[in-house]
Amino acid sequence: MNAGTDQAAVVGPADRREPLPAGRPVLSKILGAVGVVLLIVGAVFAVRPVHLDREDCGSVFSPARGVTPMQCDDRLGSRGDLVTGFGAGGVALLVSAFAITAVRDRRTRVKR
Repeated sequence: MNAGTDQAAVVGPADRREPLPAGRPVLSKILGAVGVVLLIVGAVFAVRPVHLDREDCGSVFSPARGVTPMQCDDRLGSRGDLVTGFGAGGVALLVSAFAITAVRDRRTRVKR
């Protein structure tokens, strides 16, 4: 750049910004994907049967019918806690992904 040249003419006006590329909400996609994975893991834990010393305890959604050992209650209870945790975490991440997307869309509409 030579001395005395107008920098705005070379670089361009300072208030001219290129808009952010639409369709690239990376954070919301990551949160949504992790939320879906957590929901799938919770569903797998819910339908997978629990076994205790060759005794079928059933699964969280359908415990074994008939008389089962009392140890099955503890195992099914802890498995139910896992299912609840994974499900709640997945739903929370999905809701936050939708919220981030909605806020981003709203901010884009308001600025233009």
